[in-house]
Amino acid sequence: MTLPTHAISGLLIGSILGHPVVGLIAGCFPDIDHLYSYVKHGYIKNWKTFYKHAFGKEDVTGDQRNILHNVLVVLLLCLILSFILPKFFIVFSLGYISHIILDAIDTSDYFPLYPSKIINIKGFLDFYSYQEGILFTILLIIQLFVSFS
Repeated sequence: MTLPTHAISGLLIGSILGHPVVGLIAGCFPDIDHLYSYVKHGYIKNWKTFYKHAFGKEDVTGDQRNILHNVLVVLLLCLILSFILPKFFIVFSLGYISHIILDAIDTSDYFPLYPSKIINIKGFLDFYSYQEGILFTILLIIQLFVSFS
C-alpha cells in the first residue's frame, strides 16, 4: 500500500481511540524500511532514480519491506512499548498492525519473517491502483465521519 493509505488507516485508528497523532505515526512507521533500502542502493543520490523507486509499482531490490515489517519484530516493538509508554500502547500497536495487514493484502511481495524469504504473501489489491484508491476513499470518509461526529 502507499503511504497515504497507511496514514489514513493509522489516523482513523488513532482518532477512534483518542490519540490521532500516535495512530498516524504508527501507521507510517514501518515504512522507514523504504528509506533504508533507498540509501543502501544509492537511490537517494539521484532524484529521478529515487522517484522511480519510491513511486514505482515494483520493488526491484526486494528489500523495501524489511525488518520493521517482520511480524516478530512488530510483536517485540509493541511489547517494549507497552512498558515504556503504556498510555499509547494500544493505539500504536493497532496502527502498526494495520500497516502490516494493508501490506499483506496488496499484490507486492511481503515477507512476514524477513530476512527469511521462505514465506511470501501476495494479496488481492493491486499496489498503487484504482482499487487502493477506493480503499483510501472509504477510509477517508469514515475518518471524516469520526472527526465530525
